[in-house]
Amino acid sequence: IEAAFKKTAKEQGIKDYDKKIAAKLIKESAPVILELKKHHNRKRPYELDKNLKSIVLKSMQTPSYPSGHSAQGMLIASVLKDKYGKGPAFMQTAKNISDSRNIAHAHYKSDSVNGTKLGKKLYKHIKKT
Repeated sequence: IEAAFKKTAKEQGIKDYDKKIAAKLIKESAPVILELKKHHNRKRPYELDKNLKSIVLKSMQTPSYPSGHSAQGMLIASVLKDKYGKGPAFMQTAKNISDSRNIAHAHYKSDSVNGTKLGKKLYKHIKKT
């Protein structure tokens, strides 16, 4: 996630990109996302359908719902959009992160859709504080 946003910032000509923003948001949002994952305890697609080809990554060791990558991608994109502008580019990066998790059979579409909604809600929450 962090590398994807750093790349987007570079492509957009943002010279003062603060890579600590993404790292901080990931760290701070992880406990909330993990609590929801544990509550729902949804198996990942490749766990239920052994015919799906999937490379199991370290980031796929928790339950499937909601998609943490989708939530964190949307949260980070929203914060970076406020700080640097370039909204369409950052939002596209968030969408690409979310979509990649479906392609990899790490998530169901509903995991990603609701992860994205969670990211928007987390953003609204921190924007108020």
